[in-house]
Amino acid sequence: MSLKKNTFIALIPARAGSKGVINKNFKKVGGKPLIFFTISEAKKVRSIDQIYVSSDSIEIINYSAKMLVSSLLRPKKYSKDDSTAADVVKHFLGKLPERLRAIDPYLVYLQPTSPLRKATHINQSITLVNKLNLNSLVSVRKIDSLLYKSLNIKNNNKIVTNFKENFSISNRQSLPDAYTPNGAIYIFKMSSFLKKGSIPINGSYAFIMNNEESLDIDSTEDFVRLGEVFQS
Repeated sequence: MSLKKNTFIALIPARAGSKGVINKNFKKVGGKPLIFFTISEAKKVRSIDQIYVSSDSIEIINYSAKMLVSSLLRPKKYSKDDSTAADVVKHFLGKLPERLRAIDPYLVYLQPTSPLRKATHINQSITLVNKLNLNSLVSVRKIDSLLYKSLNIKNNNKIVTNFKENFSISNRQSLPDAYTPNGAIYIFKMSSFLKKGSIPINGSYAFIMNNEESLDIDSTEDFVRLGEVFQS
């Protein structure tokens, strides 16, 4: 274990099931399973002290061993369609050795569905966490500001604005910038997670990535786009 001030533990969640694409995390692109790209990039990051893959799939567990990273077999009850990232992290922390829990490590949560997130992005994020003494960081991408014009329709067909009412009649140029988490990188202190009971978002430092880097694999069409990126 490194003797540097902060300890960073990468957690890669990779369950077998998926609504959109069966066994998505192990589906091959360019001859490599999707999870390969996240494990491979994480291994290039020297600031990461240890890498764990959490999965309910023996196939993925065995593959992780071949890639020389640690793994944790996740119970099926934490691997359902409605299981949350918080469920995965809670199970992982419950299995983390006490010697690691005692030093309140940072978790670097890296989803395999972000295969264009590179080691440079992870390195830059960890550098910011160390330099700015951050409790948490979340990667984001810019989205259309027309989001601020969105409405809800309540009982009796009455409109309720989701944001400030004047936004709904503002021109696009006057609307604030809007961002969304892109799912590529979440870094947070163990204590911050345990206090909140979920991955911290509010108050987290925003690490901005562009739209191509932010490709999130959720469908067969996304796999086609990924293949096109690799071929270009």
